[in-house]
Amino acid sequence: MVTIMLSEGAIKKIKELLVKDDAKIAMLEVLSDGDWHSTVDLWRAARNVRKFMGIVGVGVALQQIQDIAGNELLQKKTGVETAEWRINPQFLDELKSLLDELREEKKKRVKGLDFI
Repeated sequence: MVTIMLSEGAIKKIKELLVKDDAKIAMLEVLSDGDWHSTVDLWRAARNVRKFMGIVGVGVALQQIQDIAGNELLQKKTGVETAEWRINPQFLDELKSLLDELREEKKKRVKGLDFI
């Protein structure tokens, strides 16, 4: 399998988008296993961190990520009543690294608030 890399600019923009939004991070963490997941699966993950997020919000969030990263990051297959999503296997390792980096940054931010 050929590995395709995201551009530095795309990685930076994705990081800026995700660092502000735990719901998007939660959805990408679900997708980071490389398997196909329904929109409802992603909605459930997002609702764990943002209680008032609906199915349309999931679609908007996925479209924002796709607009920034390019059309090849997320793969979608649609059925009669459902849609399923996964990370393109060519970008999976890179996305996992980005999610790990965001987790570490979040730990540092939270640890920095311990003095309050």
